[in-house]
Order: sequence, then C-alpha cells, then structure tokens
Amino acid sequence: MAAREFVSVVEPDTLLEGAERLPVEDSEVEVIWTPGHSPGHCCFYWPARGVLFSGDHLLPKISPNIGLHPQSGADPLDDYMASLGYIRRLEVETVLPAHGDPFYDHRGRIKEIIEHHEARKAALVRLAGDGPKSGWELAAGLFPGIMQRNVFQQRLALQETLAHCQSLAVDGRLHKQVSRELVTWRAA
Repeated sequence: MAAREFVSVVEPDTLLEGAERLPVEDSEVEVIWTPGHSPGHCCFYWPARGVLFSGDHLLPKISPNIGLHPQSGADPLDDYMASLGYIRRLEVETVLPAHGDPFYDHRGRIKEIIEHHEARKAALVRLAGDGPKSGWELAAGLFPGIMQRNVFQQRLALQETLAHCQSLAVDGRLHKQVSRELVTWRAA
C-alpha cells in the first residue's frame, strides 16, 4: 500500500540545497544540507541567536533512522556522520528538534550518536563474523524481537541495518556478496 493513498504530495515553493541565507528579523538563518535521515534533509542555523532548528537530524533521546533505500545516497550513514561533524562545529546554544524537547548540549549529543553508530557497526561485524548473513538475519541479530513487530518497524530495522552494512563495506570491514538469489554480508 503506497503512502500516497493516505497523504497528498506537497510541491515545494522553493527548493533549498544548503548554503542559502534566509532573512529573519535583523539577521539571517543559514540553510545547512544534512543528508542521512533523508537525502534532502536540511537544518536551519540562526547564528545571531545560537539556535539550530535540527529537524530529524539531531534528536534529544533517539537517533534518527538512517536507512539504505532507493532515494538514499551510496553511503547514507557516512553522509549522516559527515553532516554531524559539520553541525558539531557550530556555536549552538539551543537545539530545536522535530521530535522531543529543546536541548542545549549539541556537541555532547552528537558524541553520543556517533558512539551509538560505532557500536552498531561493531555489533554487525561480530554478527557477520561466523559466515555470510542476509540483511534480514543481521537485522534480527541487531534488533532482537524485530520479527514480532509490525511491518513498518521491520522495514526501518532492515533499512538501518543495510545502511550500516554499506558503510562497513565502504570501510572494508564487511564484504557484500551478491548472487542471483540473495545478497549476503560477511566480515572481512
């Protein structure tokens, strides 16, 4: 069932690519392209106020889903980590996320998220260490109990697992094996 059956597509008035400056009050808000959660995600930084409108890029309690899907780039997790690195350098006093309460230590939160993804990658290398495994097998090992969840959550878990596998393949820590029937991953 397609999402378009439930919602209508909204065409943007203006496409933003990052690096634009939008006038606000007596200053400007900078548009920052932050791919990862989605290929076109942007944050808005108001340097005069020390405010970052982080959208889904930087959340206070959870990590946004970084998935490998047809619209993502070749390595969405690396894209996400690189854009976190850019955000970390900003002078931010207040982060206003799309979900959850405002928070104030963006650098501390970024450190936690990077550690989270590095731990996920290490877990995947361990899971793939005893022979080739499919994305589903790796997702089930990474997200225990996921097969008892709804299809939407299973899809998110699989997409995130595949994004981490792709990043590990780019780093040379996993090998991707493609056959006619199946794609599997094994530790390098």
